[in-house]
Amino acid sequence: MGLFLITGSSTGIGRASAVELDRRGHTVLAAVRRPEDAPTGERIEPIVLDVTDAEHLAALAERLGGTALDGLVNNAGIVVSGALEELDAAAWERQFAVNVVALTQVTRIALPSLRAARGRVVNVGSIGAVVAPPFVTPYVASKGAVRSLSASLRRELLPLGVKVVLVEPGAIDTPIWQKGLDASDAQLDELAPELRAVYGARLAGFRRLTEETSRGAISVERCASVIAGALLDRRPPAQVYVGRTAKLNAAAQVVLPTWLFDRIAVRMAGG
Repeated sequence: MGLFLITGSSTGIGRASAVELDRRGHTVLAAVRRPEDAPTGERIEPIVLDVTDAEHLAALAERLGGTALDGLVNNAGIVVSGALEELDAAAWERQFAVNVVALTQVTRIALPSLRAARGRVVNVGSIGAVVAPPFVTPYVASKGAVRSLSASLRRELLPLGVKVVLVEPGAIDTPIWQKGLDASDAQLDELAPELRAVYGARLAGFRRLTEETSRGAISVERCASVIAGALLDRRPPAQVYVGRTAKLNAAAQVVLPTWLFDRIAVRMAGG
C-alpha cells in the first residue's frame, strides 16, 4: 500500500481525500494547521503544517527525509474576494502566498521522496480558473497560476517518472462557501461610500449567487474519489473536471462567443 501527503486536511476536500485513501488501505500524512482538526483513521498520521510557515516546512522536509512518497495532494488554499478597486497589495500577496507559492514549496520539499517512489502530484485547482467570474479576481488568478504551473511541472517531471494531475472541481460542498459568505458580508459592511455606490448592488448580487451555488454543490466524497483515482489509476488524465456543472461551464467558455459568455457571467454575478 502507498504513502500519501495531503495538505489542507482539516476540512472539505482534503479531509475527505484522507479518509478515502485510508479506507482503501493506504497511509496518509494529513497536514493540518491544528492537531485537533485532523481527520481520524487507522492509517492516518496527522502532521502540523501551515504551508506558509518556514519552520513547519522545515519539519516536513525532516519527516519526509529518506521516505518514498507515492503521492502529494496540494489542496490547501484560501479565497480572497471583492472588487479589485478595494483590494490592496496585501490581499493579493496573501492569496498567492497560500495558493501558489506555498504549493510550489511543499512540492519542492516532497520531490525527492516522490522521485524515489515514481509517485504522483495532484494539484487541486478550480473551474474558476477557466470561467473566471467577477469579484473573485485574486482567487481565479491564483488558480490560473496553478493551472499553468501544473502543465509546466508535468512536462518537467515526466522524464523522472513523476506524473502531475490537475483536478478542477466545480461547486463542492465544503466550509469554504460559508467563509465566502461571511467575507462578503464583512466587505459590504466595510466598503467605502464611494465604492459602495459603484459596486454595492453588484456585490450583494454576487453574494446571492454564491449562496444559490452552494445549495447545488456536490459532495466532498465525490471529489475525493476523483482525487484517489488521480493518485492510484494506472494512467491518470493530465487534467480532470469534477462535477457536471464544471464540465458544462468549461464547454460553454469554449463554444460561446466571448461577448456572450461575458454577458452571461456578469448577469449571473449580479449584473
